[in-house]
Amino acid sequence: MKKYLCFIAVSLCFHPVFAQRGMDSLMLAMNRSKFKCEDVSAQSMQMFMDYYRSGAKDSIPALLAFWESKCGNTEAVQRTKILFAIDNNVYNDTVIESGILDLVFDYKSLKTDALPETYLQADFNRFTRQLAEKNKARFLEDDIEYAWCDFYGFDDNSIFYYIQKHQYPDSKLTEEYFQSVEQERSKRYNHLGFTAGCWIPTGSFTAFGTHPEVGLIVGFKYKRWGCDMNVNLRFLQTPKPYDVQRYDEMEQSQRFTAVNVGFDVGFDLLYLPKHKIAVLGGIGYEGFNALQRDNVAGLGPVNINTYNIAFGTAYTFHVNASFYWGFQAKCHFVDYTLNGSMDYNGVPFTLKLKTGWTIHDWHKPDKLHELKYKDL
Repeated sequence: MKKYLCFIAVSLCFHPVFAQRGMDSLMLAMNRSKFKCEDVSAQSMQMFMDYYRSGAKDSIPALLAFWESKCGNTEAVQRTKILFAIDNNVYNDTVIESGILDLVFDYKSLKTDALPETYLQADFNRFTRQLAEKNKARFLEDDIEYAWCDFYGFDDNSIFYYIQKHQYPDSKLTEEYFQSVEQERSKRYNHLGFTAGCWIPTGSFTAFGTHPEVGLIVGFKYKRWGCDMNVNLRFLQTPKPYDVQRYDEMEQSQRFTAVNVGFDVGFDLLYLPKHKIAVLGGIGYEGFNALQRDNVAGLGPVNINTYNIAFGTAYTFHVNASFYWGFQAKCHFVDYTLNGSMDYNGVPFTLKLKTGWTIHDWHKPDKLHELKYKDL
């Protein structure tokens, strides 16, 4: 039976008059017998090339309908439908079926698939590539036909670039692409970052002066919500000595190397692909050693410990799917009088630059990279 089908397919290339008769014979033979989709697909690939080369294009729509009825909308079927419609200047979005984005990835995988191609598959892939190359020059860069031809004929990553640049209104391809992007963006992701800036005192805290502060951020984000752990180090001595009480004696110190550990919760008020502005709120611990142990006098150290309740705002710019930078501003409610060793109070501010990396999944390749998404 397979030899019979091959004879029908090959014979069609000799004269277009026999094309429809051969098509009818093929349908009749396959409907009477049980054929696997692979057999139907192989014969349909060959017949499509033969019809096209012999000029029997009028029989191709029936061939494609029959092929799809037996195999469904496979990658090869969809590719052939798109390129044939473009070649005949009848392309519109009805040519595209749901699930087109998956079929785009199926075509991309042809170049990396470890399974060897049959001679017929290789010939068909080469034929469709040449068909795409031939038609590309007939369209402008902002036409969706141009994007399909470039994708199938030249660069299998270009389709994602054109979708983002032109967005093609009312296109299933655009709709599915951005649905997939938004689905990935809305997933929880982890991030790691660093901050650097300054601690600016107010009130009686001005006695300590302004100090540099660096930090580490580790956290995760889900849609508009984020949760971060911050570890910050403030350093350098104060410009002038400040008063510290040790037991019943008042002493002076310039030590001000402080550690701050806290947790922040943020919510994005502005939530755009590249830009985000969030409000922040958090609580933590802050402490520093004001006086060292005096072994000669037998005096213990004086450590200042306080809560740290912070509120502020942050701006984040996503350079790409993995890297970001931004800045944040916070006011901190602390109380250095809690242990009775000093009488300083106020609401200091911190202004910091931040930079870091996002990881959408610790174990799998980032889908946004696969989608070549440039805005995140």
